[in-house]
Amino acid sequence: EARELEAIEGLSFSHLDAPIEPLRQVKTAGEIELMRAAAALTDTAMARLPELLRPGITELQLAWTLEKQMRESGATDLAFKPIVAFGANSSRPHHEPGARSLQDVDIVLVDMGAALNGYCSDLTRTFFVGPQLDSKFEQVYALVSAAQAKAIDNIRAGVSTQQAHALAADTIAAGGYGDYFGHGLGHGLGLEIHEKPFLSATLPPRPLAAGTVLTIEPGIYLPGWGGVRLEDLIVVTADGAYLLSHTPKQPLIVL
Repeated sequence: EARELEAIEGLSFSHLDAPIEPLRQVKTAGEIELMRAAAALTDTAMARLPELLRPGITELQLAWTLEKQMRESGATDLAFKPIVAFGANSSRPHHEPGARSLQDVDIVLVDMGAALNGYCSDLTRTFFVGPQLDSKFEQVYALVSAAQAKAIDNIRAGVSTQQAHALAADTIAAGGYGDYFGHGLGHGLGLEIHEKPFLSATLPPRPLAAGTVLTIEPGIYLPGWGGVRLEDLIVVTADGAYLLSHTPKQPLIVL
């Protein structure tokens, strides 16, 4: 097709050394505003979670209800199918919702994203359902929250993707759970839910550019017990980063 088009008088192509995808990493002000609006839709749906939960509701039922909430609030699509994981299922980062029902005392992990006019959002919160926080959950949750805050507070343009990951990973390792954070700290997003750059210890480091939108999503996953992940969207700037998602981190839900 390119050769045929080049045959048209006055039309020529310039061959790129790299694909176009890296050019999408820096978002325009208009793109950021669309993603801010998409994030607000996810915030709105997540804020309703305490009233949606009831003993006996299944992961699938809650996932469908959250999808409806986002669409009824104005989402033009989903960024991805919601992840809803109860109890020990929350130890699997990419768990697919199933027939597992909510217990009177339980862990609830929800990861979801709305899309608005083609642009994605991504948000994760983890909750504990019961009369009070379980001591182990409280410890793990506090460590994940501290790791996320450390990364958000120290990411800025010029910090490398590996350095960003280490900000959270080192915090979790210092807390004794380094072996239970098995994925990268986050990733870019925009027209797709996963775009470059990827914040990882295993990929070649790349400096972050101002205007990049990232997920920051550290987690601790303990097989047979459960997991905790917290995820927010940030925009990288020359001297720091600011949040696009604003759902409060209040883990206790008393039914």
